[in-house]
Amino acid sequence: MSRNQALRSFSQDLYVSHSQIFKFSTCSLAYKFHYVERREPERISINLPFGKAMHAAQELYYRSLKAGRTKEPLNALVETFDTVLNLELEKHAGIPFVWKKATPDKASALALGRAMLTAFYDSIDLSGYAVVEVELPLSARLYTDDGLPTDFMLVGILDLLLMDENDEAVVVDNKTAAQPIAQQKADEDLQMSAYAYLLASNKYVFPTAPVKCRFDVLRKLKTPKLEHVHTTRTAQNRRRFAKIANAVLANVDSGHFYPQPGWMCSDCAYQEACKAWQSEKIGKYSQKPRTPLYGPLQASGGAFLFRKEPAWSSNVCVPGAAARCHRRNARACLINPSKNPSATRSVPRALTKPWMTFCQSPPKTIIPKNRRKEHYHAPDSNPGKRDQRSPSAIHQPLR
Repeated sequence: MSRNQALRSFSQDLYVSHSQIFKFSTCSLAYKFHYVERREPERISINLPFGKAMHAAQELYYRSLKAGRTKEPLNALVETFDTVLNLELEKHAGIPFVWKKATPDKASALALGRAMLTAFYDSIDLSGYAVVEVELPLSARLYTDDGLPTDFMLVGILDLLLMDENDEAVVVDNKTAAQPIAQQKADEDLQMSAYAYLLASNKYVFPTAPVKCRFDVLRKLKTPKLEHVHTTRTAQNRRRFAKIANAVLANVDSGHFYPQPGWMCSDCAYQEACKAWQSEKIGKYSQKPRTPLYGPLQASGGAFLFRKEPAWSSNVCVPGAAARCHRRNARACLINPSKNPSATRSVPRALTKPWMTFCQSPPKTIIPKNRRKEHYHAPDSNPGKRDQRSPSAIHQPLR
């Protein structure tokens, strides 16, 4: 079964893949644009068609070994790479491409691909291994912590499945990257945890047995080279992945999507849509705020002082740290923990992210010191009891 056929068969059920989980974890708003709204990308990084062409060439090499034939010659791999890359560039001809330093244009991308395939061809050594499957599509039911089945299937396509001398399965994932993969990153990577979950569910390994994993990384260097990074996934890693997958699905179902700035923003296919979303949100809340500031923070169990009546963050500055910080930085008003850690240390950092779009201008109302006691109380104390602390300590969490 080809990769496209496998994807079509997966689409018949409710499914989730590692790609979706990774996309939501890195930026839930980009997930919404891509998977929920199904928007066309505004631009495409050259890394995507380049990686797809490299996978096609490596697949041809491994399939020849699996069939028991003589390994494909290097020129056949290079021809496959050139063909697939040209097809991908023509397929998305109407969309701008984001070119990289190592691949500033099409000619340099082709040249780099040929050099990387030469390094792969000269370095790959499968002595002691047998090729079991190439581009193996798998699916498995997701279960909750209580062992109850969910409506979703986990799906994935494994680049390569080997069998070592001890008759143990080894799952291999092919990567192209400029930077090396650190051992800690390989040990924590969720993609291998997803593959291990699929292998165990489909009885390629015993339910409690560890799964051997390997990243084959083709480095994009002036002199390309192939690096192997070994890691394992235990039954505990697989349970952790299932818990993360269910948490992601729950958050998707809740409909909470917001931008998460990071290193992937430079290649994001929805930069203009993200800017439009942020402008729309800022405009809406600055005109007429609709959500009380103390609502979600009070639910978190934090020991902050909050206004008994709804206090809107767009026009009321929370006393204490907020009242002091607004002259230095209007965005620091209890919302940004990096600007005022002491003011937010009892509030989970993740809980402040949806509120980053508030407080875009200096607060219009500052509550006088002599009125603070009668307007604020601690959420985890008796609501009817007034705060008796001094105004100078009003911004500190309760002990």
